[in-house]
Amino acid sequence: LLTGPLKLVFDEPQQVGRSLYRVRRDPVLTAVVEVRKNDGAWEKVFSFDTTPQLPLDFSYAHWWCETHPDSSFRNKAWVFLLCADGSSKSISLDFDPETGERVPTLARTPVKGPQQLTPLRSEAAFAAVLKDEFGIVEELKG
Repeated sequence: LLTGPLKLVFDEPQQVGRSLYRVRRDPVLTAVVEVRKNDGAWEKVFSFDTTPQLPLDFSYAHWWCETHPDSSFRNKAWVFLLCADGSSKSISLDFDPETGERVPTLARTPVKGPQQLTPLRSEAAFAAVLKDEFGIVEELKG
């Protein structure tokens, strides 16, 4: 999970958050970003080129993410926060071990140690975590 910017410097490993990345030149794709895996191998994450992007290039993708019924941004609860100490908190849909249903789940991931998962089984629990953990207050419609 890339959690910060990379310098556009080729073939120089760069520490970002908990992971080591590099930008590699590619004759077809221009540049490939890779992450170093635990076994020392480099894995491709994404590629890009240096063609200037026009506003239209962004507006279509934004419109699709915001409006299309198949967009995961419309169908899932997603929140992510990288904390100053390197730990993170997130909310995503996950299976509740008690009910077997997919529910919003708070994940606390410390820098070291196991991840802690807390299913949010009610709208009130979800709203409380949004407010207390992420500072997000949803206005009630009514």
